[in-house]
Amino acid sequence: MTTCTLCSSMFSSIENLAMLLTEQGYSYHNLHSLKASVLHGCALCSYIQQEFGLLYDEDENPGFSCRVQFDYWADSEDEEEDGGDGANRPHPFHRLVNGFQVLVYEMSPSGDGSSGSSLVSFLAACPSEDAATRYVTNRPGPLDPRSIENETKIKAWLQEGIGDEAQWARAKPNLSLPTRVIDVEQLCVHVSSPEETGEYACLSYCWGGPQEFLTTRANLESNKKALPFQSLPPTLQDAIHVTRTLGLRYLWIDALCIIQDSAADKAVEINKMGSIYQNASVTIAAARAAKVSDGFLHPRPADEGFTLPFYVNPETTGHITLLPMEEAFEPADPLGARAWVLQETLLSRRQLVYSERDLIWRTQGNQYQTVVTSPRTYASVMEDIPMNLFSPTHRSEFPSAREFTASCITSWSAIVTDFTHRGITVADDRLPAISGVAAVLQRSWKDRYVVGMWESTLAMHLAWRSTDGSLARPPQYRAPSWSWAAVDAPVKFMEVESSHVQILSCEVEPQSPLAPLGSAKNGQLLVRAKLIATADMPLSFQHKYEWKLLFDTKSESLDPGLTYFMLIGFQFGYRAIGLIIREIADEVFERKGLFYHRDDSVPGASNSDIWTRPQVVTKDIKIL
Repeated sequence: MTTCTLCSSMFSSIENLAMLLTEQGYSYHNLHSLKASVLHGCALCSYIQQEFGLLYDEDENPGFSCRVQFDYWADSEDEEEDGGDGANRPHPFHRLVNGFQVLVYEMSPSGDGSSGSSLVSFLAACPSEDAATRYVTNRPGPLDPRSIENETKIKAWLQEGIGDEAQWARAKPNLSLPTRVIDVEQLCVHVSSPEETGEYACLSYCWGGPQEFLTTRANLESNKKALPFQSLPPTLQDAIHVTRTLGLRYLWIDALCIIQDSAADKAVEINKMGSIYQNASVTIAAARAAKVSDGFLHPRPADEGFTLPFYVNPETTGHITLLPMEEAFEPADPLGARAWVLQETLLSRRQLVYSERDLIWRTQGNQYQTVVTSPRTYASVMEDIPMNLFSPTHRSEFPSAREFTASCITSWSAIVTDFTHRGITVADDRLPAISGVAAVLQRSWKDRYVVGMWESTLAMHLAWRSTDGSLARPPQYRAPSWSWAAVDAPVKFMEVESSHVQILSCEVEPQSPLAPLGSAKNGQLLVRAKLIATADMPLSFQHKYEWKLLFDTKSESLDPGLTYFMLIGFQFGYRAIGLIIREIADEVFERKGLFYHRDDSVPGASNSDIWTRPQVVTKDIKIL
């Protein structure tokens, strides 16, 4: 790697290190010299220029000039003989360096610099055998997940409960075992007794298509005696290895612990999936594996950084590596795109995530820690879901029922939006794949769950819509038309601030009594609401600033004789939101879509002007 003089000299002398500690920092290139350095092949300058170009366009600002500066930050005081203030040490750094940031100062015509803005940050690291370790915090971690260092650390973190929320720190370590688990010591399928307890791990992974090795009615008895380890796909072999490393005896894997050709067993076990993941000591997430044959314990790729000389003393020069830092949401690996995995992630109190780039320890409070040094920091995309949503004390933490209900609406909207934007191989799994979350929340919220909705907030959650135009209803019935689960599309919810529909009753019959939270055989909603026939509407439906009609499927259209608008409520005090419904029998309707109306944008078309017209009627109707 070639570097220019300014880059290679940054840490190589006591004078330059001292400059990093000043308010002005280390004076780096200006824009002109930065470009020249790139042309001469400096790798670090090239990287900085790429980042620079994302913020500044010189062609649009020909008079633009700037000063670029390196500054450093440190984690902790280095407490040594001099008391940690560095007064008696012949080295500028009296704090262990964690990283550096590049600051850009725009220059005014007079040459004065404005306040600096951060351009890019680097994590500083050096090997443990390097002389610079005395002044640099971070050490590059082993790339092999099977390394002694990695395996020792993950076992210790599990035993110590690193990052656990208070409710889990107080929890009993031994909870009920699932119906079947893999005994990783005896290497067989273990059938648990009804009251049997123990610690176990769960595996979260991508099947990646039809599986060659499953537990079926035909091989259950032989699997109870022994599992042929060498015949298992690599991902399952790796999961068994990690479970043994963690010091756990049992492992739950859906392909082996559910009788896959028994509809009854699948219904029963899927209905238990919420508690299975919630009671596990840890969930092993094979995030990097797109299919079960990939495995996940192969070495990760090394991070590319910039290694520069680092002054230690007049006789010694070490080396420091600058690793470009990244702020990332949940690892962008194949596993994160699966719908089934959402509930596995939400319900697991601890996750050990084997990502392509990092080995990550995640706790239920959405706290992410990389097991070894990494320039990446992770954050959850689920910002609207409270960290304590699945805590037994969640409900009691709200001062009023109204605030609790508002939190439930926001949380469930975020869960469904995230869930429906993930991929699912079998369309009929749409409701089963989220039933584990529903089962846990039904106990916590003390509410009734009905085909993807909650009875207490049904009125608000009727206002769902598709987000990407992939509108289709499944060939096989799985939910009534008013549920988002009735369409094969990603959805989101429109916020309804004031509801004008009354839910009188909700009846749903599940397809299987063994899976009451799964797909439905039929269902109906009895509501009292304001209706107006589309033929009686005073305004054009075509004006894009007045009306927005969002049909559930591409084949839907308005039939003036049979189609009605049903008011759900208002947003922002003026935007009417409601359902487009079609009458299929006397006072029996089906949902066909969603509408909203910006009636403040139309002269004379206030809320009262439209929804109190003589043509508007309040009726009790059924929606199927």
